[in-house]
Amino acid sequence: MKEAFNAVMGKKMSAYAAAKHLGVGHKALWLRTTGKISINAHEDRSPGLPHIKQEMANCILLIADWGWGFSAEVRDIVQDFVKTNEIKTQFAEGRPGEDWLQGFLQRHHKISRRTTDHLSCGGKEADDPEIIHHWFQLLQEVRKICCEGHA
Repeated sequence: MKEAFNAVMGKKMSAYAAAKHLGVGHKALWLRTTGKISINAHEDRSPGLPHIKQEMANCILLIADWGWGFSAEVRDIVQDFVKTNEIKTQFAEGRPGEDWLQGFLQRHHKISRRTTDHLSCGGKEADDPEIIHHWFQLLQEVRKICCEGHA
């Protein structure tokens, strides 16, 4: 952020160009360059679950391909994961809010909200107990894969 701030204040780049080139938020940079907030504001705040977000996105996509209807239950799964692995976050009671979910979805464009009504007919017709049992076994394997190294 400081590098982007200095580039804008030194008139080397526009705020938009600096934000894009240096990978910082445009609005956050604008707020700092206009003096609305300090350059050091929120410096110590770390993003929620930064080291596992991509792994979570991959797991969510995988289980969606298997027929799981993605919706806001992801917040419950994240809360369970955070508590189980004793990960320190800024979430109240370890449960991310709707704003976190919206941001997560915006950063991972391949993931979209969907319910079982929007899934293929093949997913709806899978009422065979063996198929359901196999699905839950696969889900357990995915959770193990996603959680490896974060316990």
